[in-house]
Amino acid sequence: MRLKSAIWVAAYVRRCHLEGAFAAVRRAFSRCLGEQPAPEAKIEERLARELRFDPDAWIVEVEDRAGRHFLDQIVA
Repeated sequence: MRLKSAIWVAAYVRRCHLEGAFAAVRRAFSRCLGEQPAPEAKIEERLARELRFDPDAWIVEVEDRAGRHFLDQIVA
């Protein structure tokens, strides 16, 4: 059984907030650029390409002082 995207994104944003990070839905979620932190212009260029490919993509922006994104942790 797969979760609907809206439920997954809401849970992810809540997880970020619980950990003390700021997260907001801009529209997808995956680390796709190799260099970290990536230049803002490169990020926006990549997002524009993704949205042309999949206009229904979700983009969640996470800001954390420690650079965490919480996508590499398994929650049981």
